[in-house]
Amino acid sequence: RSETPLLTPASMLPLSVLTAAYPSLSHILEDLPDGTHRFRVPDEDDVRRVRRVKVAFRPSTPIGAGKVRERFAPYGMVEWADFFLPRQIVVLETIIDSILDTVGLSNEIVAALMIALGKLANRSSVLCSWNSARVCQNQSITHDALKMAWSFFEMNPLRESGGWMQCVGEVAATLKELCGQARSKVKFRLGDVMEQDLPKAKSIFVTELPVPGTGYPDDVNDFFYVWMREGLRRLWQGEFETLATPKAGRIETHEQLVLALRRLKSEQDRKFPAVFSFRYLPGRTRDMLVDILKAGWTVSALWLVGDDPVKDVVVVARALPHGTETISRQEFRELVRAELAALPGDALADSPESTVLPALGRGLRALGGVKSVLRADGTVCPAELVCEDAMEVAANHYHLT
Repeated sequence: RSETPLLTPASMLPLSVLTAAYPSLSHILEDLPDGTHRFRVPDEDDVRRVRRVKVAFRPSTPIGAGKVRERFAPYGMVEWADFFLPRQIVVLETIIDSILDTVGLSNEIVAALMIALGKLANRSSVLCSWNSARVCQNQSITHDALKMAWSFFEMNPLRESGGWMQCVGEVAATLKELCGQARSKVKFRLGDVMEQDLPKAKSIFVTELPVPGTGYPDDVNDFFYVWMREGLRRLWQGEFETLATPKAGRIETHEQLVLALRRLKSEQDRKFPAVFSFRYLPGRTRDMLVDILKAGWTVSALWLVGDDPVKDVVVVARALPHGTETISRQEFRELVRAELAALPGDALADSPESTVLPALGRGLRALGGVKSVLRADGTVCPAELVCEDAMEVAANHYHLT
């Protein structure tokens, strides 16, 4: 029980002011050798160590116009440096310097370590609230957004749970899994999909789609970029010179997304699938699937992956061939029912979405050899109506509203 209250009149000051003067320490968590933990009240040495930190570098990039600036500017937080305490800034900058000063690391290894640095930054800001159930800090970004935390946890970067080595281990495990499954060369491309010289043969396109109208992922990209660019721009001259992620030409409407997907389809060999992912947002999945169908793709599979509060929808799609058959709307609904009937008769998964979205993918898979679904009057059903039919059949199959 600390004699220093967690919320004081001073804590109602703009957080940037508190960051400059350093907030009052409330408690210190100690990891004990037997695996347990204890809280204690800070002493004078703790306070002295905090206040003597000198910052030589600050990620002083201004926060661009958008939801993040609207949310935090009233609290005096106008630069990305305002999201980090002086000691957190020193930790992240020290790791960057250590990586770049290490002799013999390839550019690829440095890039992977910079990704790990981004993960550590996500766990090392003034927005990381305390998770008492897991005995660790929460991440800065929740529900794809940066939100104010009135009390927060400053982590020891060398801590086993959530620290630097765990971040490196997570990236290494992901790369190991990807390399273990790869059977051919993988190339990463950065640029405008409408201008890229895309490979035409035997290629599988894998990309994350922006969700028009949400600002994601642009609103949070700069949170990572201001740190990663410090290392990456020294390796790839000219590629990371901008202070923030480029915003010009970004996809902001569903019409622009459809055009981009058509561009990918024009270069895609139908023998090979494309894999699209996008952030799961209630009410947005249907709109994203409609755009994929409008662009001339057919859905082969659909999954909801990740843990609350952040989940992604993963779509496996193929380019729809020209000149294939048409079917009636009723025939399409029967095909969807047949696909669902072939699934195991298990009970609902963890959530209705976890069940209906994969079922919807199986339903849309019925369009694999079909060019168009026709109404009773012979007119073509719009993609919106096709998705609604598949969703309705899937919901009825699982007795969901």
